[in-house]
Amino acid sequence: KRTLERIAAGLYEQRFGPRVSGLHIFWRVPSDADEATWAKAWKHAETIHDKLLQGQLKFSKVAKAESDDENSAENGGKFGPVDRTVFRSVPVFNDVIFKLPRGGMRLLRSREGVHIVKVTKAEPATLSWKEAKRRLLEELIAKDPTEAEIDSLLKSLEKAARVERRLSLK
Repeated sequence: KRTLERIAAGLYEQRFGPRVSGLHIFWRVPSDADEATWAKAWKHAETIHDKLLQGQLKFSKVAKAESDDENSAENGGKFGPVDRTVFRSVPVFNDVIFKLPRGGMRLLRSREGVHIVKVTKAEPATLSWKEAKRRLLEELIAKDPTEAEIDSLLKSLEKAARVERRLSLK
């Protein structure tokens, strides 16, 4: 039962959970960098952040010119809409984008580097967790899957939702 609930939680985030769109500028800092390197990157990002807040710079131009995030840099820093599973490998970034209000901008440090993020659109969950969990579990049970199908589903969802396998069919 716990495994099914964890699967449902991952599916909830992907299918019914909140969504965020925004703008992102990223400066990569090597993992072995010393504090002086981090401080220099932070100071540069802080200067850009302040100029963005004052309207002296355009987010899209800075993102295209400076961002180390190739995916969003090409689009002027735009990302999204994304759910909570998309950036889970960068937890501090994920936490910030889902807490910032629409229009909010923040400078932050992750283990990968320094970021400026601005939320341009925040969409609430389309269903409550309780209702979504009920629907998702009903969907899984209604399919009456074979053991091989369950195993295949668990393998794919473990990767997507970082689920621990504890279900035994024996």
